Amino acid sequence: MVAENISSHKIEEMSNGTSLQINKFAKLSDGITVLLNYFESFENFSFNMMQNKTEEKVFEDMKMLSTMLLKGLDRLDNISVSMMEKLDSMNNDKAASKRKSYLFDGKFSDCEAILNSDENLKNQDGVYQIYPDLVTPKAVFCDMTTRGGGWTVIQKRFDGSTYFQEDWAGYKAGFGNPYKEYWLGNHAIHHITSRTNQVLRIDLEKFTGSSVYAVYSIFSISSESDKYKLSISGYSGNAGDMMIKPHNLNGMSFSTRNRDNDMSIYKNCAVVNSNGWWYNHCGFSGLNGIYKSSNIKAYNGLFWGIDYENMKSSRMMIRSRA
Repeated sequence: MVAENISSHKIEEMSNGTSLQINKFAKLSDGITVLLNYFESFENFSFNMMQNKTEEKVFEDMKMLSTMLLKGLDRLDNISVSMMEKLDSMNNDKAASKRKSYLFDGKFSDCEAILNSDENLKNQDGVYQIYPDLVTPKAVFCDMTTRGGGWTVIQKRFDGSTYFQEDWAGYKAGFGNPYKEYWLGNHAIHHITSRTNQVLRIDLEKFTGSSVYAVYSIFSISSESDKYKLSISGYSGNAGDMMIKPHNLNGMSFSTRNRDNDMSIYKNCAVVNSNGWWYNHCGFSGLNGIYKSSNIKAYNGLFWGIDYENMKSSRMMIRSRA
């Protein structure tokens, strides 16, 4: 329904824009026609002037011609001003329309909305306030730099200072400090991803010093009543796809240590992996586990890959799909 409303709005905007363009060209055409008529009159009068012999008559005709030309130029100038005013109005309407898709009663729904409101914030990474559900304020870290900026960071880890072995309620509400390490919260992530189509970007730093990334062109999670079910596809990057292959997490529910929603009948993967995460029969990704101080291979840590290599840092962030 959201997509249909947005599409209808865009179609209507295009239609209105086309009508304005047609009206502007029509007005310009009228103005040129008027001016040509004046020049034709000027030519006729000039010819007649050549037939007149008295200096007094020539002077009167020249005065008349000057008046007519001034009127024609004045008419064209008025039309030009009108056209510029309409163009400015149209541009303002487009800019306002772009902001309205993210700004609700003065409340920014995500980091992209904040950046759209002020382009001077580009490259100004930091903590901002958003309203994911359009009601409750929430502090969030915004990446305003990576590939154009406007990324809402939903997870950030780099030193193990924040306890990530939270229960269902903790992962729902979110926890940690956006200035340091944190999880934004499944409630907030659901509202952001249900409003517009989102891209997920995962940046990982290894203990070896290299950095890799994974991008998923489609990412969303459903509501709590649907167990925050994951919708994910369209991998690209150099980190390796650990969300779809070899364990397909698309369509999987979120699990925590006190909510076993995975597909395994023998164990709760969230307990085994010490991770609040989406699981099939467990998996080869888990960025919310116990932080390790080296790239030790451990499936209960902050790991990514079939060999359970632990990462030095991770960042998960989302932005609307272009």
